[in-house]
Amino acid sequence: MYQPSWMFFIIISQAACLSIPSWFDKNPLNINWRDRLFNRNLSVTEESIDKAIYNYGQGSFRVRKILHKILTGEGVEMFVIGGSNSAGGGIPDHRQLYHQLFRQWWNHVILPYTGSKLTIENVSLGGTGSDFFSLCLQNYLTKSKEPDLVLIELSVNDYGYLYGRAAQPMEQLTRRVLSFSSKPLVIYVTLVDLIEKVKWWKRILNPRCFNLEDLGQHEIARYYNITVLSWRDVVCPMDENISKRRIEIKPGMLNEDHIHIGEKGHAQIALLLTRFFQKELRRVFRYPWKSEKRTVESNDIIAPLFVKFSTQTLISKPLCWSLISTNWRMSGKTQSLQVKVLIRKGFYEITPQNTYAKMTRTGADRNDSFGGWQSIKGGSFIEFSFTVPEMAGKTKKWSVGLVLRHLQSGSIKVWLGENRRNPLTITVNNYGRILLQTRIYFLGMRITSGNHKMRVKTEGGKGFDVLLSGIVLGPAGVKDIKEYKPTNTLQKVWSLEDYKMLRLADYTYEST
Repeated sequence: MYQPSWMFFIIISQAACLSIPSWFDKNPLNINWRDRLFNRNLSVTEESIDKAIYNYGQGSFRVRKILHKILTGEGVEMFVIGGSNSAGGGIPDHRQLYHQLFRQWWNHVILPYTGSKLTIENVSLGGTGSDFFSLCLQNYLTKSKEPDLVLIELSVNDYGYLYGRAAQPMEQLTRRVLSFSSKPLVIYVTLVDLIEKVKWWKRILNPRCFNLEDLGQHEIARYYNITVLSWRDVVCPMDENISKRRIEIKPGMLNEDHIHIGEKGHAQIALLLTRFFQKELRRVFRYPWKSEKRTVESNDIIAPLFVKFSTQTLISKPLCWSLISTNWRMSGKTQSLQVKVLIRKGFYEITPQNTYAKMTRTGADRNDSFGGWQSIKGGSFIEFSFTVPEMAGKTKKWSVGLVLRHLQSGSIKVWLGENRRNPLTITVNNYGRILLQTRIYFLGMRITSGNHKMRVKTEGGKGFDVLLSGIVLGPAGVKDIKEYKPTNTLQKVWSLEDYKMLRLADYTYEST
């Protein structure tokens, strides 16, 4: 358990006797930040920013801990775990991303007066949800340091159609992050998919502004004392009767690609972040804590909200091998699972530095890339080998999943071991109509420690394309959640009603 120093409480007590510093009490809407973006009209009021902050973690140990670091001049390490919006989708200049704008504010307002500097590690991946991060996050962490602050922005990547079930991967990821030895402050940044009306699309998708907040994310936030910064509430505020949301898209809030948020949207999210920290620090100055809270709640003794409470289902020490990179410019990458290719025919390695793997074909700043082993014809095969350590717990067994980034016009068969009977067959229907998605497919077998082989064979004709991007190992009870990121729908769904309306019940695929 973490025990903060008594000096922290001395500082807080002294601060309470002083007036709030003038440098701190500036309105974030009026601060003259260095970037030209903040000279523009941001189409938002202070009231709407305040309403979009759900401070479920107010006064928690994790909040106190990070305020301690700020007031004592210690550096703060922030991680961003998100999707394509956090990775920079549609924004050529990454200085305009919300987390970079927040860093500008911090180092312009807080750093000169307290000495606390904010540094950021962005581990965001386009088209990737909490299921992948909960199993592979350890591959992207810096061994020398753990974060003090973690922003999780996956409310548009974690879609589904059943409350609670669709939120299970988010709860798994949240518990993993909360269990870091650094005891970080976790904040949810919630966005919303609003694809604008354009010539080739005559209506706004998701007109009710649904996202993971409607499937259980707020309940997870309340349960674990996590603050929610809801940009959804800014762009889709509730009407006066609080019965439905109205879409208020202003110029610049959405990107020119009509999919991602725009520069003004990023600025509004940065304002949510600055407003949250401004209010928390102001609360410290005005209302000092009267007692010391030495310990932080432990996830080990808190039963999960939506996930079944079992050592066979809770993800704590997973293993992952993948060629998916959060920064293709950095050579080398930690793999928590070591995998070798034994034999192959018709498969070729796509490295994260390959043009095909990158999420941009221009000189934009976007860093995430999606490599793997690719085949573009039927009859190809590849065999992997990996060594599984002993699993702690009663079952001593692992679940095994294959990570796909792309599957088009065909299918693949997957076997474990030498037995060629009853393979897992993944068809183009199983991958779905939503392209550029990171998907995990768990095999039915459970394996024990030792050496294992996985063999993949392709079936397909003209237009076939598959990219195998990783292999994951988790507790024996981890398996596919059919209500999470369903594949048999025309587009993303956020409710059972959407699923019934958009599912492809009569859609069949015939191999060409």
